[in-house]
Amino acid sequence: MPEQFNETTSSVSKQVDLLVSIGSGALKPSLAPALTHRAPTFSAMDQLVAIPFHTNGAKVTANDEPLIDLVGLDEDDMTKEYDAEKYNTYYVDRCNLMTGTDRMLVYGKAKPAHSDLSYDPKVHGQLSALPTIRKKTADIQFSLTSIRNTSEAHPDAQALATYMTNIANTNGWSTTDDPTLKSYYLDFIRIGSEGAGLMSGAAANIKAFVAALRALLTGSDALSTAIKKNIDANSSIASNTYPQSLGLPDGAAAIRWTGSQFEVKTTTTQLDNINGINRYTYPAELMFFADSPIRTSAEEVTKTVYQENTETWDAFLDTYYNGSTAVNTNTKAVAVENPIQYGVAKLNLTLTGMSPTLSDAKNEVVLDADMAHLPLTGVIIGGQHTVGFNMKPQGAQTDVDGRFIYETTVDATNLATEGYKTSTLVLQSYDNEKVPVILEFKNNTGHAFTGKDGTVYPETRFYLIGMIDPADKKEEGKDYTNRVFTQDYTTTMSMSVTSLAKAYTCMPDLLAPRLEVGVQVVTKWIQATTTNVELR
Repeated sequence: MPEQFNETTSSVSKQVDLLVSIGSGALKPSLAPALTHRAPTFSAMDQLVAIPFHTNGAKVTANDEPLIDLVGLDEDDMTKEYDAEKYNTYYVDRCNLMTGTDRMLVYGKAKPAHSDLSYDPKVHGQLSALPTIRKKTADIQFSLTSIRNTSEAHPDAQALATYMTNIANTNGWSTTDDPTLKSYYLDFIRIGSEGAGLMSGAAANIKAFVAALRALLTGSDALSTAIKKNIDANSSIASNTYPQSLGLPDGAAAIRWTGSQFEVKTTTTQLDNINGINRYTYPAELMFFADSPIRTSAEEVTKTVYQENTETWDAFLDTYYNGSTAVNTNTKAVAVENPIQYGVAKLNLTLTGMSPTLSDAKNEVVLDADMAHLPLTGVIIGGQHTVGFNMKPQGAQTDVDGRFIYETTVDATNLATEGYKTSTLVLQSYDNEKVPVILEFKNNTGHAFTGKDGTVYPETRFYLIGMIDPADKKEEGKDYTNRVFTQDYTTTMSMSVTSLAKAYTCMPDLLAPRLEVGVQVVTKWIQATTTNVELR
């Protein structure tokens, strides 16, 4: 077998066969055994990167320098064998590893299960690409993908703001002495409201808002007629579905009256208590990770040997990979000792039910407010930050890179008996970090009601916010209870609705401390066990 001398490192690069195994995770409350995001969407891997190190057997740290060679492979480079009773292995025929290699970081990404299945980040998730070139360990990072990675106002958002401006600037409306029309005007520009001029900029909300105003304009006077004329001049926004058209939640859209016009608001400021529009991301995708020592063999371990093996993974290694713990000049085959596990976490959330009677912010009972007429349409999940080489958040916690997954796949198959269910891949959160989890509903009751920041009209969406604090749920000796989300673990939450008084139409700054108010965690926090949260 040929050997290559590397002039940069004065080391010998060996051409060897490499074997990697995916673990079952059966010994702990893990994402396993399913190798899927939402079965059967994903199946196994089509990308794998192995980064070699010399650490004298210790775990890799951010200060460790990778060796020159980086093994990057796609599906065509790997032979896969899968046996649910044993292990899932990937055999790489001939790759270069430098002598001295004794540890590896391994990353893998899953693929759509069917070749004819089009890729959709809303369904399949999306993370940063795997490393393709050698880089410093501290520079290896993975981030969620923003649905809209800009704070610039979208043309559809601007069209809605312009439409609202044209109505507000109806000649004579702002200066009218008619007390009824004057009150309509002040309400239209949100003066005196809790939102202090800020309101939903979603197409559905704006259309419902102006329709409600038009229904109130029963007079035939010139001013009422002029206002109705401007309302009816809606051809520019008739087919507008912003921000749903971009894949964003309606609550991400906001506008504010500035004295002469409505302006689109997309970022969090001291004045604009909104969640920045670029904070919303697609879910994480299914990704695998290991920081593992290696096993070597001075004999060739052929593809046939590994394909015909009937032993367990540990027994197979003991039989065939019993050489040095580092690559040397005699090495012909290498195995990554530890099976790679899931590099992401998973949230299983269930909306179990609603109180028989739900009241709004005016303490008025909302008619027909039940699971059927207030369907769950999405979930927004916080605690998401860029993660480093070990798939964990790096350094001290800051909110600069805080992101929020927008999950739109909701299972209502067994609504009457099991409630609404969602399943989302997420990144590990910081230790002790409080994580907001927000439920998105659609008002199909046929009745408007008053929420935290104004009226929730029929056929529009609203949001109820829950806050999960792991500090109240820690268990001694169980590291995974120190945080809400832990890689290779599933967090299960059960939520119920007891009130609509704190329903938002325009999403507030989800990093604000005041979001903790009104949420109660009523069971002990164990990530293998359901956590019950009341939204009230």
